[in-house]
Amino acid sequence: MSKKETSSDVAIDASDDYAVADDNNVSAAFARKLDFPLPEIFLTGFTQNIVAGLVCFCCPGMFNAMQGLGNAGGSDPAVSAAMNAALYGAFTVFGYFGGLLFNLLGNKLLMVLGGLTYCFYAISVYLWGQDESFAAMAITASAILGVGAGSYCQY
Repeated sequence: MSKKETSSDVAIDASDDYAVADDNNVSAAFARKLDFPLPEIFLTGFTQNIVAGLVCFCCPGMFNAMQGLGNAGGSDPAVSAAMNAALYGAFTVFGYFGGLLFNLLGNKLLMVLGGLTYCFYAISVYLWGQDESFAAMAITASAILGVGAGSYCQY
């Protein structure tokens, strides 16, 4: 089987379109650890920047859309104020220590966990908008969102 080299130092088998991991390519080495082949297109920097851009666009964008509803879509301004206080308080603390978390956990895990906090926030705000008994859950989700946003959004 003939091998050819690409510009990203990932060996591509000429018979198929899957990348063979080498030790110089972090993405290819990560794919090897997961024991499933990734098509070469997923190992390029361009594709990875597109995916990261979509995550960074969609998560904070959805947060801004929900904030634009007024009281995050709920009816009680006191709960909305508590949600914002919890969110921005946690964002302040974890934004300061975001670099430490970035070095400990890495960018992939931090982006996944940070993105999931936006999902939890959206679900909690929706439930609070449907039933006022979910107000405590919405406040807690806001604090968790502050942790996730402070940890990953600054990168």
